[in-house]
Amino acid sequence: MPQYLLRSLAAKVQGIFRIVPRKGLADGAKTAPPNSEASWLADSRKLIPGEALAGYLSLQPLSKLAAHPANIVVVLALVFAVVTTVLRWIGTQDPTDNNAGGTTQWWVVLISLLSFVSLVYATGGQMWWHRPIDDQQLYGQIAAAALGLLGPTLYRRVLTKS
Repeated sequence: MPQYLLRSLAAKVQGIFRIVPRKGLADGAKTAPPNSEASWLADSRKLIPGEALAGYLSLQPLSKLAAHPANIVVVLALVFAVVTTVLRWIGTQDPTDNNAGGTTQWWVVLISLLSFVSLVYATGGQMWWHRPIDDQQLYGQIAAAALGLLGPTLYRRVLTKS
């Protein structure tokens, strides 16, 4: 997608959700400098850590080799939900704070975990051992779309309050 389209999309989203600009932008500036990535797009990539996303998606085909593939899909989802939580927990701590865990941004961790859970269901997976409900994948896709739109805004609001 061309850069001008990405900047235009980011500007529209900022206008709709009234995203507060990050610290470090020029005084009064409402958008990022032209040669930097739009902050909304950077925030949306941070919802689910790339390591957890890549691990979960790349190991899904292995479940088809198992005797009970449904169990492997659930175990993969649970393992990478823990990976998502731990990576986001460590990633939101202030490295200069000597009080380990005292500055963790738990709202960001929660947003990441919810994003991962909705991704699992949107791709046809399951997080728990339960009977699939009708249109379960569709509900997951709706939740993933909603968190994809609201997540960066919530993420930004949480970061600007701290």
